[in-house]
Amino acid sequence: MRSPLPVFLLPVLLTAPAGLAGAGDRVPQTSAVALVCRIEGSATLRSAPGAPPEPLASGRRLSPGAVLETGLRSAVTVVFFDGQHQALTAGARATVRAEGLRAEAGKVRRLEPIPVIVDLAPVLREGSPRLRTPALPIRGGGGADAVIAGLRPRDAAPVRRGAATLSFTPAPNVKVYHVVVEDESGRAIFTKDLFVPPVRVPLRFLRPGTLYQWSVESKVPPRPDLRGEAMFVTLDGKLEKARQALAREAGRTAEPDLRLLLTEVDRGLGLAEMRP
Repeated sequence: MRSPLPVFLLPVLLTAPAGLAGAGDRVPQTSAVALVCRIEGSATLRSAPGAPPEPLASGRRLSPGAVLETGLRSAVTVVFFDGQHQALTAGARATVRAEGLRAEAGKVRRLEPIPVIVDLAPVLREGSPRLRTPALPIRGGGGADAVIAGLRPRDAAPVRRGAATLSFTPAPNVKVYHVVVEDESGRAIFTKDLFVPPVRVPLRFLRPGTLYQWSVESKVPPRPDLRGEAMFVTLDGKLEKARQALAREAGRTAEPDLRLLLTEVDRGLGLAEMRP
């Protein structure tokens, strides 16, 4: 068994909200109150009443004071982070308020609310760069050519407990690999010998909101220097439950707005590239 995870890593990794690890290219928008979902036809956005118009795109976060305008035979749907679901009809103009869209011209229609968004609002509002961790030491002291590469998840990336899948790049001439997952204390909670990646970690072995270190090494032939290590963190239980509820409803109804919301949630969580 390896020693526990480095102590100096734990305060950073375990106190940072796992649910907010996401797309590194997104600028945090803490004042955003809503998200644009479906756009039919053409629509524009003014970030403030006197600002020049710009094309409106799905996934755009909206802050109070922004002005939306739809063209003829056009429509826009918007989901607010308090669960409101609204549509701006053709030839309309509306101002974004914290309490919803206020029509200045044309009509705003209320759609079926999406209450689960309340629990997912921090993810949609504040997608933040993914946590990065220092390079892990490789047991056995092998050089770069003795490292099993391509480990995923890595860099304390967030994962769903029900879809925790470990993968890596197969090494030449290795017939059997040995995979170990350890908790924060260094205790092995899951081990598996396999011929080829990936390997699924059963849900029962993982706790919500917990940091794990995992490793893979050559078992046949036995080469302890041929090894790779990485970290991941499981989603907070409340956050994962809300994400599951949204996914179920999106699958049940095939509603485009729900599918887009799920995509944005997974992007904010850093799960988009790891979807099963």
